[in-house]
Amino acid sequence: QQQQQQQAVQLPPESAPQPRNRTSIDRFQKVPANQKTAVEQHYHAWPMPQAVKDQLTQHLSASSEDWLSKCRPHISRVEAPADRIEALVVQMESGHRAHGAVDDSMNADPENLRNLIRRGSWRSLLVITSRYLEAHGQGMNAIPDAQVIHTHKTMQMWLCRIIALIRLAMPGEALEELASFGDLDQPDFFHAFYPKTYPSMSGSFVPFSLRLLKAELPSFLGQQAAAIDNLYALLRVCRVALQHLHRDKLEFDDNTPLPAGEKEAAINIWSEREIRVLYSIGNCFVLLKEFQLALQIYVQILKKEPHNIALMASIGRLELYLGNMHHAQSWFLRVAETLGPEAAEGHPLVLMNKGFMEVGKGAYEAASKSFQAAAAVPGIASKSAALNNEAVCDVYSGNLLQGLTTLENLVNTSSTAHADLFFNVSSMYEVESNRSTAKKKALVGLVAQRARDDFNIDYLKLEIR
Repeated sequence: QQQQQQQAVQLPPESAPQPRNRTSIDRFQKVPANQKTAVEQHYHAWPMPQAVKDQLTQHLSASSEDWLSKCRPHISRVEAPADRIEALVVQMESGHRAHGAVDDSMNADPENLRNLIRRGSWRSLLVITSRYLEAHGQGMNAIPDAQVIHTHKTMQMWLCRIIALIRLAMPGEALEELASFGDLDQPDFFHAFYPKTYPSMSGSFVPFSLRLLKAELPSFLGQQAAAIDNLYALLRVCRVALQHLHRDKLEFDDNTPLPAGEKEAAINIWSEREIRVLYSIGNCFVLLKEFQLALQIYVQILKKEPHNIALMASIGRLELYLGNMHHAQSWFLRVAETLGPEAAEGHPLVLMNKGFMEVGKGAYEAASKSFQAAAAVPGIASKSAALNNEAVCDVYSGNLLQGLTTLENLVNTSSTAHADLFFNVSSMYEVESNRSTAKKKALVGLVAQRARDDFNIDYLKLEIR
């Protein structure tokens, strides 16, 4: 029976390390772009290909009526996809779906978009961006010869939209829509294309986050090798910019000195971008199961972020996954040394690392106690993960009911529905009771009230029509 329990419930694989600030939608334009400070222009810096320079020269020498956009991105759908959670709630007769209805009454104000993102209302976000982009000539049925003028706002709408499509498990449609942008280096994506509107601005409208998403997108379709090629090209751009900045030159102009007082801020911008790209490369290597290559990338990042204890712990857990107990232990010790003796004592990350080491040794009862101690630390950010790991270790120790009780308490009290937790609870029900279907149906009511739009209902392990 214990073997059957272990086959049903597993410690969830640790997700690949992530940058500490991975929020992609973090720079909505709050003032007109032509009033940005000099330092903020470094966010827009981007190398202009020679062919684009030549086209811009032709454009600027043409008649003033020649404002037709050279790039015509368009959306592939207007409506939000069907709400699978709502359909499941109806099928199981489990109350009503909270926050599931698409709210198309909201305007595209940045604060509204932020609220939708915080709530995980990806379907509403998709509809709002559809409406905005249609109003700006970039809808499904855009007139071929209509005037299209790109702005910072339209680009932010596209960024929101692509993220929503990815979160709704629609990477194919995201790829189709991004394909209409070409290589994101069309002439009309540069401020120089609009000299009257942006007389003092250089660089590109395209947010770096959108470039990064476009580079990563093949990985969501199982094409990790293509994504890695894209990401290394993006990494080269970041490193060219940093080389120039360290020589007190503008990012992509060896002949123009960097204005006084801007060097530190500009280097910070591009260093952060370099790290974001490195994380994405490392995570793609993990998906390819090229773990040694991933470790090399994460160690590169750690050289740039020497006090990033979360990354140290993630590297240790990856080493543990590979069976390298000694290497894992050395990384976990490094976490404690970086924290210092006083801070390390009772620190939740140190306790979590201890628990994972014990899992690696097969000491599940001891591991359960370590995870329990981590979850008890006031203010712990990863309390759900600690309790989930404690419960799974209880199952591996033969204490199925104790593990199930821990997870049931967690899913009943958590303000957000985490799919991994519901998967483990559902798996435990299948082992614990011949009434597992009825018990799993009872979970649907919790999902209906708390789940974000990207909750994967397949994790409930129910037969869904």
